[in-house]
Parts: sequence; C-alpha cells; structure tokens
Amino acid sequence: MSGLEVIGAGFGRTGTLSLYTALNILDGTSPCYHMLENFLYNHKKYWFRANEATTMKERERALKEVLTEKGYKAIVDFPGCVFYEDLMRMSPDAKVILSVRDSPAAWFKSVDKTIFAENTGGRMSFLQMLFPFGLHRYVIRPLIWLPFADFFRMENTIERMFRGAPKDYSQAGMEKCYSDWLEHVKATVPKDRLLVHNAKQGWKPICDFLGKPVPDCPYPRVNDSAEFQRKMLIGDAISIVSIAVFYGGLFYAAKFANAAGFFDCAKKMIIDFLQ
Repeated sequence: MSGLEVIGAGFGRTGTLSLYTALNILDGTSPCYHMLENFLYNHKKYWFRANEATTMKERERALKEVLTEKGYKAIVDFPGCVFYEDLMRMSPDAKVILSVRDSPAAWFKSVDKTIFAENTGGRMSFLQMLFPFGLHRYVIRPLIWLPFADFFRMENTIERMFRGAPKDYSQAGMEKCYSDWLEHVKATVPKDRLLVHNAKQGWKPICDFLGKPVPDCPYPRVNDSAEFQRKMLIGDAISIVSIAVFYGGLFYAAKFANAAGFFDCAKKMIIDFLQ
C-alpha cells in the first residue's frame, strides 16, 4: 500500500458525494472510496473487523484490506471518516479534508430527512405508514434484516461519531455531535494538513490545498435530499417484497421439503443474528 493522498473526515450529508466525485476527477486522488464502494464491493466485513478490533494493529490491518483491494488514493464519507485518525497514522503524508455544512442546524436538517430519518423522526417511511405505532421498527424491520444480520453490526460503527458519548438523536443531540466532531478534527489534525471545505466553495480551495490545477468543469453537485428520500421510499417498498419472498420461501421449505433442514437453517440465522 503506497498510502492515501486524501482522507475525508467529514460526516455524511456534508457534500461527501460531491467531494468523492471531485476527487475521482483530479489526477492522483483517484480512485476514491465512499460508502457507495462499501455496498458495491461488499466490504462490510472489513469495516466490522476495524470497528471490533481490540488493538490498533488489528484495526489498521482491516483498514488496509479495504484500501488495497482497488488501490484507493482517497477516502471520504462514512465509515471511513470515523477512522480518520487511524488512516492518518497509516498515511502520514495524506491531506485531510473536513467537509462541512453552513451550520450544525443545516446539517441536522439534511440528516433528519435522509440518513438518520428514522432515528430523528424526520421521515414517515413507507413501512411506518403500513405498520404504525412503532410496529415497523420492533416487528417488521427485524423480519427484514434477520436474513442479513451483519448489517445490524454497522450501527456499532456509526456510534463512533458520538466518540463515546451516549447516542442522542434529538436535534440538540445531533447538532452537538456534529459540532463536537468538527472541533475534535480541528484539534487533532495539524493545520498544514487540514482543509475545512464547504461544497459551495467549489474547486479552488481543494485544488490549492492539493497543489493541483482547477479542472475545466463545474464542481460536482450531487446527492440532494429530495433524491435521497425518493430512493429511501423505493427501498422500503422493496423491503416489503423481500419479506414476502424470503419468509414465503422458508414456509414452503418447511411445509413441502425437508423440515429438519428448515430448522437447521433457522437456528443458524438466529445464532448469526445474536453474534
């Protein structure tokens, strides 16, 4: 591993997808890693190892596995941002870009409608409309995710954004989490290695910081809240279909095929879920 050129320390919903797109345009900072890569290439096992590691060496080994797979030169967004200090040790010459919104309130408004909508109560999902009074969370979502129990472990990684403080998804709690994170990054990254960047500033601060020419194209503007919400609603609808297909298949196997095999499968799923 030759090392990263750029480490993004900003939370999601701070222009990270625009930054990801921008870094993939610039010479020397591509390919760039983003949460999208995690889903595309099924990297969750590496992030679980990094989060659950008991030593720095184990954590860095897991992070290295992610970054060397495709020779990434930059990393932004979650989950990489919550490991920025480890990544700085691993790539001591890398520059750090802290992507920000106009204010903590602006950031909360964005996450309230998108990535933390169910935690903050900011979005009435398709499942909530079908299963009110909390049933979607305590009955329906566990049914959806039981076959994919590994994804529950990702929430433990998300908790790193609170830096050991109790999780608080209220507006005040989330805004404090965001503000505390910004201050922590500024306090732990040397000034000559840090750029605080708002997507509204465009190319110039980034290119000046990295010593690269400004591309002859507009700075990327992607991932608006309305589009994110549309995709989330589609995802909820797909989830309903997933329940029907998966549990219908299990019912068929139990009734018409090998009952013993069905219960062995169910037992394994429960054990995996609890681990």
